[in-house]
Amino acid sequence: MTNDPEVKKIGERMRLIALGTVLGQSGKFDGAIKALKEAIKISPDAMEAYIPLAMAYRGKNMLDEALEILHQVEEKKISNSEDPSVMDFDLYFTFATIYVRKDDRPNAVKYAKKAIKANDNPVTKKEIDEAIKFGVINSGEPDRTPMIEGLRELIKEYEEE
Repeated sequence: MTNDPEVKKIGERMRLIALGTVLGQSGKFDGAIKALKEAIKISPDAMEAYIPLAMAYRGKNMLDEALEILHQVEEKKISNSEDPSVMDFDLYFTFATIYVRKDDRPNAVKYAKKAIKANDNPVTKKEIDEAIKFGVINSGEPDRTPMIEGLRELIKEYEEE
């Protein structure tokens, strides 16, 4: 066990993100929101906390709050001019699902296209391959193919109307 405050801070942030993610996936959105907001308070740059927070807000049908969180992530990515990452797909897919719920078809299509582009990005594919190689994720992780097909169908349906 370390006494280094920075290491303890990172550990607490990781614990809160894991807790918030599990609570959100279990439908306990209030607890998820509380834990994830606390993680962000500890480390505002902890991008991995923002998408589960937005999904918890979506679960409570607090769509404007969810979009506000996602836009924060998008702005931080742009201002940091980061390379594309695995998180991009999750970010854009979550945007698309929220805009579908809001019946905002132009934005749903916009973010569905961004999600597909992020999924097809060679940098993203390389990151996934490396994560599998080093055991960060296993090769049995869910295949995104059905999600991509669903996004393509959504785009086609919305653009035909």
